[in-house]
Amino acid sequence: EETDQLIEQAETDRAQLSYDFSRKLFYSEHSDAIKDFFEDISQSASGIATVKSGYALRNEDGCCDLEAVHVPTGIFHGTQDVIVPYELGVYQHKHIKNSRIFTFEHSGHGIVYDELERFNRAFLDFLDE
Repeated sequence: EETDQLIEQAETDRAQLSYDFSRKLFYSEHSDAIKDFFEDISQSASGIATVKSGYALRNEDGCCDLEAVHVPTGIFHGTQDVIVPYELGVYQHKHIKNSRIFTFEHSGHGIVYDELERFNRAFLDFLDE
């Protein structure tokens, strides 16, 4: 139902959808300029692709594909993410062999802005493994 609402908003008031989405990205406080930057990025995406992505989000289940992943996989996820629940990251970690989950307690979906230094260290550590 929530996805249907997002699809409808993408079809009828994409500007408001972009504004709302950009305000949900972060857990910590950030400037309006950063939020506006992400709103602009959202607006520059194809409107048709945005709607089609909503359909895919609603209609497709990629969970069965996770076991087919056979490359080192780092999952970087904020526990305060209101866009993609942290539990999905835990699920992915359980079903992707040789994956590693990096948990960010003080981050939403915008980890690289909420915990930039910690993200950079974790990402570089993962690449060095």
